[in-house]
Amino acid sequence: MIFVPKAGISQRALNYFKRLAAFKNPEFYKAQAMRLSVKKLPRIISCSDETAEYLCLPRGCEADLKDVFKELNIDAMWKVHLEWFYLTRMHKS
Repeated sequence: MIFVPKAGISQRALNYFKRLAAFKNPEFYKAQAMRLSVKKLPRIISCSDETAEYLCLPRGCEADLKDVFKELNIDAMWKVHLEWFYLTRMHKS
């Protein structure tokens, strides 16, 4: 998991990060196309999680997250601890 500290990050940015870890549920669209009930099927599957201090993203989002930071000229420092990635510091360059 990648742990992004929520302190100092806008809700809009956090929502953008959450969308990096979300994808459309193919089962929902398959059932919808066959006119079956989709009442219990989520349209979007999110792989992110939140704690009081951190937004937790899957490790597969690391490249996309780094691309976003690079595009916005934000230097991010990463700390790896037992297969967990902690984003320790961010600042605009």
